Amino acid sequence: MTHADDAARLAKKVEKDNPAMAGIIHALLALSEASSASDGWHKLQDFDDLPDQLEQDYVFEYEDGSQQKWRLSADNVSSVEQFVQPDHPTVWRDSNDIVDQCVRWRYA
Repeated sequence: MTHADDAARLAKKVEKDNPAMAGIIHALLALSEASSASDGWHKLQDFDDLPDQLEQDYVFEYEDGSQQKWRLSADNVSSVEQFVQPDHPTVWRDSNDIVDQCVRWRYA
């Protein structure tokens, strides 16, 4: 449970008795979301959230908080767009694996 989840629950709880307080909490949550989006990170929840610029380097964050740089490339045997580690060109990862394992991405 995150602080945002706690705040959303609190806003819902006070909404009936104190709508002004609920409004303030919702406004703070919106500011928090906007602030986190401005740090360059993009949520990665499904295939449509993946970046799609070929030969661009990206940093992906895994569920455990670790980060790894990947490059989107079609320069492989199958000519299918996949992610390759720029420093290890023999290490490839399918886009579906990236979606399953990572929670967000940003430009490198």
